[in-house]
Amino acid sequence: MEALSRLSSPLHRAAGGAKLFVTLVYCFTVASFPRTALSGMTIYFFYPLMVMSLAGIPWGPLLKRFFLALPLPLFGGAANLLILRRPAFIWNGLVISEGALSLISILMKTFLTVFAALLLCATTSFTSLALSLGSPAGTRRRAGFSLGEAFGLQLFITYRYLGALVKEAQTLAAAYRLRAPGERGIPLGDSGAFLGQLILRSFRRAAWVYRAMTCRGFGGGGAGRGRKVRWRPADLLYALGLSAAFLFFRFFNPALWLGKILQTGLWP
Repeated sequence: MEALSRLSSPLHRAAGGAKLFVTLVYCFTVASFPRTALSGMTIYFFYPLMVMSLAGIPWGPLLKRFFLALPLPLFGGAANLLILRRPAFIWNGLVISEGALSLISILMKTFLTVFAALLLCATTSFTSLALSLGSPAGTRRRAGFSLGEAFGLQLFITYRYLGALVKEAQTLAAAYRLRAPGERGIPLGDSGAFLGQLILRSFRRAAWVYRAMTCRGFGGGGAGRGRKVRWRPADLLYALGLSAAFLFFRFFNPALWLGKILQTGLWP
């Protein structure tokens, strides 16, 4: 995902705060639909398709990560098949229960929200997301730093430390395989020493990273301290326009409107 975020497109160049705001509004709007409002959520499939088309994001990496998040909502929705057995409607002689509608609704919401979050990560670097939590350029700053900057700083430091932890784990695992080529994994008797060394080495690497940050002027301020996040007019239009569209389609169902037009014969 980090490699995809380094691509070049109009969406990649947009402000991270604008994309974060649009994603939050989109996810909250989709999650607010009742379990029987399936037609109302169909219009929201255009957003991930639009983002993928404009940003040049392939399907493969997103689908792999989506399937990792699928089992929990799938089993939760399948349980509703046993709980909600009351018929909702009959379609071509097939009785559709409320549990079936709930299962489909949960899967649709999972697909839309997970894809929206993945597309945010695929079009925005983690550093840009952390900086977007700070004060935008042109706003007055108070003494200290804001809650958003503190939260962004925690995310930024955690992300850097997790990167150091993963690299050290890969190094230790490779060293263990070279010393014990016949082992298919790390035995339980060696796991304690392995984890202890992993913690010590990752702490040491994180200390090196922190010293390098202090040499470059880091003083414990917010993640955006010294780097201003500027919103262009296009970013403001992108955030407000899409958010207004999401809220509009939350209360206005174009699928029902189109169905009524077709039934009354008003469609030419």
